[in-house]
Amino acid sequence: EGVQVTEWKRGSVVEAAWGIIANHGGGYSYRLCKVPAEGNSGLTEECFQNTPLKFSGDKQWVQFGNNAETRLEFQANYTTEGTTPSGSMWAKNPIPACDQFDGGYFDTSPVCQHGTQFPPPAPGLEGYGELVAAPGTPTFMFSIGDYLEVPEDLEPGDYVLSFRWDCEQTSQIWATCSSIKITE
Repeated sequence: EGVQVTEWKRGSVVEAAWGIIANHGGGYSYRLCKVPAEGNSGLTEECFQNTPLKFSGDKQWVQFGNNAETRLEFQANYTTEGTTPSGSMWAKNPIPACDQFDGGYFDTSPVCQHGTQFPPPAPGLEGYGELVAAPGTPTFMFSIGDYLEVPEDLEPGDYVLSFRWDCEQTSQIWATCSSIKITE
């Protein structure tokens, strides 16, 4: 009750987006799990690994706020090698942290004064995402978006979308979920 549910048509291309407040690099994937008879308490990592989603096309984007006119597309960096489950698609976090031990967290400005860990996809898309002077206050005012392929052979019904971000700077894994209804 009160849960936002997004409808996706099987066989379609959809959009999903996420945001960073502490840029730990690495990469991420999206996966689906059909809600089992016992409800969300029955969701498992194994179930999510059974339905990894593929990225569609070769572009990612950033968008500032809800205004789609601010959307900026750029070349994505995907791989299917060395992923779990084997052959699933993984996307590189396209926003480089600053080229220093802390990624830019201890800087006084969100702009990387000493360069970035790799070339940013566009001017201003760089940094750590917050500064030590104001912990928890985001400096990235954008979301990172992806185009995803919804498998044609999914059974219609209630699913949970898992976003899994495997960090590079630390041994952390960040995850979040959302409710999806798959339709014909």
